[in-house]
Amino acid sequence: MKKYYCNPVNLSYAYQFHKTDNGIMLNREAADPSLVLFKNRYYLFPSM
Repeated sequence: MKKYYCNPVNLSYAYQFHKTDNGIMLNREAADPSLVLFKNRYYLFPSM
């Protein structure tokens, strides 16, 4: 039987603003967290 876990940590988003020729572009940081299993422990990393 597989076990599924839900991440209870509420990761807040940071936003980056980039000026382009067509105006301003908005990107989110920490939008895609990655989960890594290392030495029998799980680590959660937000993308940046």
